[in-house]
Order: sequence, then C-alpha cells, then structure tokens
Amino acid sequence: MTILTPQRVSVEQEELQFGAAVSEGTFSKMGASLNFMNSYYYQRHTWNLNGDFGTLYQSGEEVDGRFVFPVNVELCAFTMSIGTRKTTQVDILRYTSPTDTGGSSLFGTKPILNSTAFYMGVTLIDSDGIAQTSVEDSEIASGSTAPTFVSGNCTMDKFDSVGLEVTSQVAGAKDLSVTIYFRPR
Repeated sequence: MTILTPQRVSVEQEELQFGAAVSEGTFSKMGASLNFMNSYYYQRHTWNLNGDFGTLYQSGEEVDGRFVFPVNVELCAFTMSIGTRKTTQVDILRYTSPTDTGGSSLFGTKPILNSTAFYMGVTLIDSDGIAQTSVEDSEIASGSTAPTFVSGNCTMDKFDSVGLEVTSQVAGAKDLSVTIYFRPR
C-alpha cells in the first residue's frame, strides 16, 4: 500500500456535520494529518552543563544524571552547543537496567565540537539508526566531527536510560548543551 504524504491539513466542520457524506477526501485529510504527527512529532531531552564544566567534571565521568524513557522510543536527532569556543567531545551511554553501571555508547564515532564553533548543528538519524550527513539533512560546523551511531542503538525499550559523559574538554570550557530528539515507536 502507498503511504499518504504527511501533511498538516484541517478537516472542515461541514465535512463532519450530521447527514453529510464522509468522503474519501476527509479520510485522506485525516490520514495525512496522522502521518504528519507520526513523522514530525518529537520529544527531546537536554543535558545542560552551566558554568565552567571543565573544572566540575573529570573526563569519562557521567554528568547531569540519567534520563529514563517511559515508553519504547527511537532516536531521531542529536545536537550540541557550547558557550565558549573550546574543543569538546561527548558520549551518550545507554543503560538497559536500573543497576547497569557500564553502559554502551550510542556512537561509533563520538561527536567533537571544534574550538572554531559554538554550535554543531543538527544530525538527523534515519530509521536504520544511520546519521544523515548530506547538506539537506545535517548541518555540521567546520572542523567538528559528526557522530555516527552504532547500529541498533537508536531504538530504546521502555525503561532504558541514557546518560551523558564528557570524554574530553579543554580547560575553561563553559555552558555545554547536548540534546537528543526522540519519538515513540
């Protein structure tokens, strides 16, 4: 079957009045609207390390707590920004139980925000868990390293959790923000 094109369309009152025939057009609008929500509705979680995080956290230390997914989800996008131009690398670890202490990295290649940029841009993740790097799909600052994702690590089960780890930073690095976008699956 062909999937309806996701569109944000409204159903008119007259289409649903008592005695009115519900047409194929109305059902097409409803299907397109549902597909729009399924395709473009995201939730997000942001880790904010305000101030001089380079002196607060040691490299390899998990920071700012874990985020627990209340339902099964798939990751959709990743971005990071920093308040000072200092080269910084992060990792996001996945935990599959509350007692899991090791965690597995979501990344095959960890993202690095170069000292020439404040903002990495958004890396979109396709349904196979592959980071999109084409110009239309991703915006990566010059000199920075875009993340690649470990296959299969972009779908989270109910009660899985993720934690942020700053793997390397330059002294004086301030105000790091890392965001993941996800949607129920």
